[in-house]
Amino acid sequence: MSPMVPVPSPLLDVPLTLAAARKKWPHLLFFADISKWQDDVNYAAASAEIPAVIIKASGVDSGSGVLHIDSRAVEHSRGFASKPQGFYHYAKQHSTEGGAGHSGRAQAEYFISKVAEIIAASGAVPRLLALDLEEIKEAIAAIGKAGLSKWVRDFIAVLSSNPWGALPVVYTSRAELRAAAGTLDWVKDDARIEMWIAGYPARPRWPAAGPEFPFAWPYQWGAWQYTSDGIAPGFKLGIDLNVARPRSRTEAALRGQYSGRALGVALPLALLLSIILFFQRAKLKRVFLPTIKKIRRAII
Repeated sequence: MSPMVPVPSPLLDVPLTLAAARKKWPHLLFFADISKWQDDVNYAAASAEIPAVIIKASGVDSGSGVLHIDSRAVEHSRGFASKPQGFYHYAKQHSTEGGAGHSGRAQAEYFISKVAEIIAASGAVPRLLALDLEEIKEAIAAIGKAGLSKWVRDFIAVLSSNPWGALPVVYTSRAELRAAAGTLDWVKDDARIEMWIAGYPARPRWPAAGPEFPFAWPYQWGAWQYTSDGIAPGFKLGIDLNVARPRSRTEAALRGQYSGRALGVALPLALLLSIILFFQRAKLKRVFLPTIKKIRRAII
């Protein structure tokens, strides 16, 4: 009998239409990311098909270098009120003059403050907070490799202590990481972070079982933006479509199953305290209830 030869899983084309992709892989979590460029959205139609959204909350203006809130962030957050939401900040580490711009800590604190404003208006709960890291080559030219590494670390440190227990994520692309030339290799070993990677193969294809990154990738990725031309109801033009890696923290966050507040310790402790208080009250009732009844009878 000849030895068994493993048969590779057949590769299936990934449809650019969200409904078709979800039908082909119903167990996977797909999501869209949107900003002010997605206007005139039919939120009822979009919400019926899109499982989750990540909304641009803030960023740095490419021309002026001024920090700003995205002009449609509140509208989008309200429109997708029934859906799990994350938010992202478009960062810039250098000024328009080529020198150092806003610090990582300052931009992260601004981002957190704008997310707070958005959710105060929309009632949403942030599940995920992402640093949109682009123009890496220009940043290195302005502040150096060590400066960029420190900038990202400072930003992540603020995100990691966000008040909602949302998952910190770094969004970037293969091309940007190649430009980083190893500057951000530490990210793959940082247990606080997952990577959200943009990579558009000419023909997106996955094994039948689900998404497998279509190129060599040393990082622990949590989500893959596989197209910027996705088709989904409620949007007039193509949008960014993404898929969460199964059993990743990104998937857990967007399904409402993750919290950075160390739930593994906090919830059991809270449960234990509740049980103790319950029995204490029950014991007190047994001790004092007869006395209380006697007093009431005496008064009456």
